[in-house]
Amino acid sequence: MMIKQIKIFFAPLHIIKEFLLKRINEPGKEFLNEGILELNSYLFPEYNPKCMQSVFWQPVNSNITVMATNLIDGWHTLGWILNKKAKINMLELTFNDDYRLFNYNQDRIIRVMWDGHWDFFELGTPFEFEDVEQYKKRFKTQRLTAEMIVNYTKEFGYDITDPSFYTTDIPAVYYSLISYS
Repeated sequence: MMIKQIKIFFAPLHIIKEFLLKRINEPGKEFLNEGILELNSYLFPEYNPKCMQSVFWQPVNSNITVMATNLIDGWHTLGWILNKKAKINMLELTFNDDYRLFNYNQDRIIRVMWDGHWDFFELGTPFEFEDVEQYKKRFKTQRLTAEMIVNYTKEFGYDITDPSFYTTDIPAVYYSLISYS
């Protein structure tokens, strides 16, 4: 199993939990719970769910926190808040059929997406490990592949294809926000 849209925060889970607890300002609309890590409901994100949900876990033998959500955009805003407001470095990864993204702290972004046509975008200075020649390919869909995203993540020291990445020995944190739209 590999979730196709995750965020990796370079901080332990308790730091994320503390920040979220301080941030909750609408009791009855926002909820924070702990429990056993269960990822099945995050495998198929929705476009506009009535309840936005995210799960945070700290993979075994690591000092990072991983986030998955039930939103099709990966709850970009929540990731941005943790990255910018809590000042926690973040690696954002998406590899769907029509949208692929590698984003480090908004400083280095590489993206391929379908928007009526294929679009390729990059921002920031490439890391040494990047295959920048790939970005010159004629077909934009080949400029950033799922395999490249997996390999780039391995360069940060994390193998998102390893089943142990999706296991934890401490309770996961679940954050939910009820939407009234």
